[in-house]
Amino acid sequence: MKLFHRLPPPGRVTVPCVLSIGNFDGMHRGHQAILQRMLECARAARLPSALLLFEPQPLEFLRPREAPVRLTLLREKLVQIAALGIDQVYCMRFNRSVSRLEACAFINDLLLPRLPVSHLFMGEDFRFGRGRGGDVALLRQLRKRHGYDLESVPQVLEGGRRISSTQVRRLLAAGDLHGAQRLLGRPYGFCGRVTRGDRKGRLLGFPTANLSLRRPRAPLGGVFASRVYVGEKCWEAVSYLGSRPHFNGTAHLLESHLLDYAGDLYRRLLRVELLERLRGDGRFASDTELVHQMERDRQQARRCLGGAPPVPRAAHES
Repeated sequence: MKLFHRLPPPGRVTVPCVLSIGNFDGMHRGHQAILQRMLECARAARLPSALLLFEPQPLEFLRPREAPVRLTLLREKLVQIAALGIDQVYCMRFNRSVSRLEACAFINDLLLPRLPVSHLFMGEDFRFGRGRGGDVALLRQLRKRHGYDLESVPQVLEGGRRISSTQVRRLLAAGDLHGAQRLLGRPYGFCGRVTRGDRKGRLLGFPTANLSLRRPRAPLGGVFASRVYVGEKCWEAVSYLGSRPHFNGTAHLLESHLLDYAGDLYRRLLRVELLERLRGDGRFASDTELVHQMERDRQQARRCLGGAPPVPRAAHES
């Protein structure tokens, strides 16, 4: 997959593509349905498949205090997109000038002169342009001028309800990881590189691999039975997601205690899947009380995950 951080200059690209546009936050089954149809068309037409994303997401730029919490940051989103087999991703900077473009101007003056499009694939509720004034109906009108084909992909339902990023957020906030997994088509999780921590976990006997989430908020929090992928190898783990109020922390981070791992994980790229919420977050009366709770978490995680009995364990990154 090729990643571009801006659209090409007008006239540079001559081979048309099969394109979809959107935020694709969470890459849930509704998003996947759109991209699978796009891929089928691109392969049949022997044309490159392409995706246009915006960073930051439009509402994050326009009304940051009202913007919903992110399900996936750009790196996490790109991992999911690459796994589907998309050929090209254009990650366009959303700024003041872009936000002021009327829907017709976005298509006529910005997009199509720079990126020739053979087919467009959109969800039924797709909106674009200033004030979200553009929709699928407008794209149908504009195709007469530009000659592209357009397909509006039907909504995907789960339990009679439309699958959406909003619904995934609600389930995660309620701690319903199984419900979220049904909408996503995979366990919810995070990916990133292990950063150097303050080694508090190591001092307490529970060394952890720490991932900086690079976000002010997360869609859920607490302690979880989890799986951690180090390359192609999978390890059972207990993961903590939050700001560590017991240690007066402020920044959100993800700490994973791999149950039977021996080795150093610093700077390794990890993927963490949250499978079962064990408990919420909070302060403890003492470090001793915290350690007792962490041991209960470890035992409960083993039961949830069906793990083997403990084996000798060397220290890993904390």
